[in-house]
Amino acid sequence: SSHFGLIAFIQGLGAAYYSAPMAANGDVLSMSPQQTSQWCSSLALCGVRGRVLRDLQDTILRRQIDGMMFDRMLRSNALQDLEINELSARLALAIRRSWTTDFSGVNFIGHTPGQEDHHQRPQQQQQQQ
Repeated sequence: SSHFGLIAFIQGLGAAYYSAPMAANGDVLSMSPQQTSQWCSSLALCGVRGRVLRDLQDTILRRQIDGMMFDRMLRSNALQDLEINELSARLALAIRRSWTTDFSGVNFIGHTPGQEDHHQRPQQQQQQQ
């Protein structure tokens, strides 16, 4: 039934949500573009879903926006500079609130590609050879 579909969807959201690093006040954190894009999966809970969510995640990966860059964009209200269709000021504010809730008091540092999650390493080793 559709009930089971909904449960699977919610569990999937949880899996995507918890794969992003959870941080405590005063932590120093580096998030790769992949982790930053993954974190965006949690935004379905505050109304950012469907095409606008996919466009946001694709843009983060394409432009290689890491956690520190995303944090700066949100704090300076620059998210709409990404020119994502349907990303309204209201949605941008919802994203900022959600990010601030998850990462309040966290100091972001730039992500260096050597720290990548295991999905990226094989590609980078090929590039270095």
